[in-house]
Amino acid sequence: ENVDYTSLFANGKGTLAATIACAGPFSNILLFIITAWILSIKAMKNHPRIFHCIFWTCIVTFSMVFEYVYTRSFQAHDDFGNITHGLGISPWWIFITGTILGIIALYYIITQLLPTYLAIVIPNNRLLQYTAVSFFSFIIFLFYIGLRITNYPDVPEWWCGVSGIAALFIVPFLASPARGWVKRRMKADFWERNL
Repeated sequence: ENVDYTSLFANGKGTLAATIACAGPFSNILLFIITAWILSIKAMKNHPRIFHCIFWTCIVTFSMVFEYVYTRSFQAHDDFGNITHGLGISPWWIFITGTILGIIALYYIITQLLPTYLAIVIPNNRLLQYTAVSFFSFIIFLFYIGLRITNYPDVPEWWCGVSGIAALFIVPFLASPARGWVKRRMKADFWERNL
């Protein structure tokens, strides 16, 4: 970043420091919103390869923001440390607000985007569908969240990692391509694409 936060804080420019620190998380949030919106456009369902690329871009940008909020809100350094210090607020505000918004976004991804991805990109290959759901869970819940348990062993970060490891096994079970609600969603997307 090449930003001297220490000087900014020393000169009473905490709000400016917090604004600069918001740039990274905000850009990823914006990219997630844009990619999720693009995936919701009906015409995108006629372009499986483009849908595939945008979907995984959406997942990675979401994962980066959600992991950051969920596992690093309480750090005294990095972006969120500079934001909370600069604004003079408790990290709990970022953690609680970000986690709630993240869970809402995650629910949308799992119930809307993931079944659509399966129906558009790999509609007739059950093995690849299971692989995609497992890889989706691996990226978010183990690679970005679960493995953080080794980096941040202090409370409360360690239980964020534990919850990620638990979700790694729970989400593929709940969002399995064999589930009735997933099949119905995939069928609706498949027929919509072929209208």
